[in-house]
Amino acid sequence: TRVVELYLNDQYQGLYILTEHVELAPEKLFFESTPGEIDTGYFLEMDQRFFEKGNVDGVDGIVVAGVPYEIVRPSTSNRRYIPEQTAFIRDYFIAMEQALSNRTNYEDYIDLENWIDFFIVQELFKNVDVGWSSIFIYKKAGDVVRLGPLWDFDLAIGNADYIDYAPEHWYGMRRTKNRWFQLMMDIPEVREQFKERYIEIYQTILPDFLEGLPPMFEAKIPLAQRNFERWPILGEYVWPNPPGMLSKRTVEHQHDYLLNFVIRRAYWMYQEVQTPAFTQGRFE
Repeated sequence: TRVVELYLNDQYQGLYILTEHVELAPEKLFFESTPGEIDTGYFLEMDQRFFEKGNVDGVDGIVVAGVPYEIVRPSTSNRRYIPEQTAFIRDYFIAMEQALSNRTNYEDYIDLENWIDFFIVQELFKNVDVGWSSIFIYKKAGDVVRLGPLWDFDLAIGNADYIDYAPEHWYGMRRTKNRWFQLMMDIPEVREQFKERYIEIYQTILPDFLEGLPPMFEAKIPLAQRNFERWPILGEYVWPNPPGMLSKRTVEHQHDYLLNFVIRRAYWMYQEVQTPAFTQGRFE
């Protein structure tokens, strides 16, 4: 990921984030994913727009417990791809969810440490899309299911006026959000492991992360100011900016909004994982 200033035909067009697309490819996330082989590598995306995109259950992906997963690799359009591959990953997901529901043998199906870290990031930044789309999933041949790479955090960190966008309150593990997050957090032992891992992150990783934000903001101020001269939208509503963000009419105040959100969110989660409500699995 890089911060870039864009020029088109020598005309300045503003400040952007340039980032590599999430895909299975050499020099990125890569493993063998072979059409025609049943126990091969699979790369999928949980995407509630599955049917809007014209996808068909059992052809372009699978729907398990009402949640659609698009099969990205192996390519279902490859002439060597066989229906048994779709059946394999569907059966695996069903068995995995059953193990989570039964609270037994679930680590035969998932990399629990990976799942916990993945969902801690989603929850820390209160990412709207945790239950909607851009949740990438991969399973190497003969291996368990892992989540990632992380992607799509534009509707996060207090930038969504159609949800409870404040730094407080749990989000992703609610019954109406991410099903796997909810199934995972229904298990008392997993909640305890989530709590211990988050406290570790809060005490050892987040201080350095938070310390690094102000100098990064400072370095970007002249770039951001040029951007808002080109696009004078500070204080103007751009979907889905919430009122608290709209009230910040300078670059510096926008930075303060983001930094304060992360600080408050991180501390709220630190306190909340140590409450009886969290221990009992009450998140609503």
